[in-house]
Amino acid sequence: MAVTEQTPINTSLANGVTTVFPYGFLVIRSEDLKVQVGVALQTEGVDYSVTGIGVASGGDVTFVSPPADGSTVLVYRSSQIKRETDYQDNGDLPASTVNLDFDRIWLVFQELFAGLFGDLPTPGDATTLRGELANGTDLAKGASMVAYDADQSVREAIDDLIASGDQHVFTGSGELGDDTAAIAAFYAALPRYSIMKIKGFVRVTATTTFGRQIGIVCESANDAFIVDVGIGNDGIVVRQPTALDELGVDTVGGINGIPLKIHVFGKANACKDALVVGRCDRSEAIYTWVYAGAVGYGLVCDGCLINDWTVQSSIYVKPPITSPAFQVDHMLVKKNTTYSVASNTNLFRVNLEGGRHGFVQTAQAGEGANTVTGEMEALLGAPFTVSNALGFTVHDLKMEVCALQSTFDGVENLHIGPGVVNFASTTPWVGPGKIKITNSQSVYVGGYYGSLDIDDTNIGVELGTIESPSSDSHTLSCRSMVQTGVFTNSSNRTTFAGPGAPTMENTFSNPYFDLWASCGIAPAAGTGPIGVTPHASTAVARLSGAAAYEGNESGFYMAVATGTTGFSNGVTLGLSFNPVNDSGYWSVMLAVKSGIGQPGVIAFIYDGVTLHQIGATTAGTGNWVVFRGSAKAIAGNNLQVLIASWNGATYPSGAEFFVGGCSIVQGPIPPMTLADHGRRRANIIGTIAKTPDFSGQCAITGGGVYFAQGNASSADWKGPV
Repeated sequence: MAVTEQTPINTSLANGVTTVFPYGFLVIRSEDLKVQVGVALQTEGVDYSVTGIGVASGGDVTFVSPPADGSTVLVYRSSQIKRETDYQDNGDLPASTVNLDFDRIWLVFQELFAGLFGDLPTPGDATTLRGELANGTDLAKGASMVAYDADQSVREAIDDLIASGDQHVFTGSGELGDDTAAIAAFYAALPRYSIMKIKGFVRVTATTTFGRQIGIVCESANDAFIVDVGIGNDGIVVRQPTALDELGVDTVGGINGIPLKIHVFGKANACKDALVVGRCDRSEAIYTWVYAGAVGYGLVCDGCLINDWTVQSSIYVKPPITSPAFQVDHMLVKKNTTYSVASNTNLFRVNLEGGRHGFVQTAQAGEGANTVTGEMEALLGAPFTVSNALGFTVHDLKMEVCALQSTFDGVENLHIGPGVVNFASTTPWVGPGKIKITNSQSVYVGGYYGSLDIDDTNIGVELGTIESPSSDSHTLSCRSMVQTGVFTNSSNRTTFAGPGAPTMENTFSNPYFDLWASCGIAPAAGTGPIGVTPHASTAVARLSGAAAYEGNESGFYMAVATGTTGFSNGVTLGLSFNPVNDSGYWSVMLAVKSGIGQPGVIAFIYDGVTLHQIGATTAGTGNWVVFRGSAKAIAGNNLQVLIASWNGATYPSGAEFFVGGCSIVQGPIPPMTLADHGRRRANIIGTIAKTPDFSGQCAITGGGVYFAQGNASSADWKGPV
């Protein structure tokens, strides 16, 4: 019989009630009819029954149970590519048999041109056909129809096409032409899974959208799109216009596996965002070079998944056009709001130079797990601005001479390093060379060269080996931090705000950060361990030997020899930190010792306004003494611990005392308990009527918060604070 022109595929949307779904094309044998619900292939006789086999107008598929509401029901023909009839010499030659064989050939052609073998491969059809076509130049032509199989994917088929030179070339009319309409028509006529090769300069004067499963290749610097669409419009957009692809399959707007090598150039104020790549997934090769005069971003990644990107956005690499202009910001990675699809599991190899902000990733709660490597240089803004993501990795990346610090806020499972170089600035607190991490958890930084600021809004931080070219270059105050590597910088010092914990353990064996052992090398006499600032006439040396105090596993302690008379003759522990707010308390445990015949020791917490005494002895005993105390933070003021010699009346010169270690915690209230020599003691009590148990104890009553400056009588309670 005759074979009429048909498209052998029907797509329906289930409503959870309907069980009968019609199909409108010829099927010779029931095994050639394929039925899918979503991505699941159904089984005849188990999941459904079929009528209309051999009928040119088709028939019905009847499900045993109605497919789920909202699911896509796909009914299509996928004929076996083989001939089973064996004609014999002088044998019968019935018209019905011959017609059936010829009909099957035309049915297969219909399926090929509908692209069914590429999207919906089944054993014995597409895989077999692709193998039969895999010889010489026939591979490229066959692949352009078959596209991929379960083992080789779209990418390999397209690689074959590129290698064979069997591509569709669009030649632009040059910098002064207008190819907007021509390239749109050319692209619309291309077969699916083909490659559109750009030759010369293709100028567009309106936003130009490419939304089909077709690769786009600009081979050389002289092959590119020139955008001239105005500052209110995007330039080139690669994004499927609807949720359904060309076959009517719901791909949530996704275009899978196409290669993109796109150059976009332009003059000043040529467009809003130069290149928008939206919902392109699973591509091994996306290369972008943008130098387009955009008032927004050069590149926008809008809800793309599992791609390998190379992003060229450098003010130093100018395109060969007249008066090119650079974009304001480099790249934005965002969630596609139309289909609520985040940009996930992308690898970005970047070269971002000049311009303002580098890599900006907006909030993608619970998603946004991307990896960045490469180089960022001479940015007038921040290299990284990343917020609210689950999983983000930076490794093997150099940041150099950028005007603002990188910020990571609200990132869970943040990994920085190894191989991350962030060249320092002469103003490390506010300028380049710094990474600031806030409101994040499960953070690792290691194999990092540069400044670092991790404040007390973070949870669960591990620090590996970190090096900085400048002194006082790290602010570390996370309440749950562990150090597994070595810190070094120009003066072997760091600005350290202490770890913090629900309970202050002993002074020395700090579970999160070892003040003494964290120095990369032993500092010379007169400089002190990390975070210690001596008076100009005060000699400080880090000593080692027998454990200074129970729990001091490192065995390090500090000898202080005072030089002049006065309070300032001691040392300042450089635990400076600008508190995030003024609602919390800093609590300190400090071990000190002075020898027999020497004056005693006095210590204070200094909140930038008031000295809060946390302990004092008037004469040396040769034994270690623990001072404890708390002070309320003042927003914007640095916290320090000041230690000096003390004889009960003055701060004498020529004295010597020792400091064993210092633990600091921060929280909305002081620690509830103290762990000291194996016993747990209440640090907070509810009355000031009784004698304090120890100096530094806290009492919270209806009248406010009080701290004990001694333990002789109830008069030692001072406050409220």
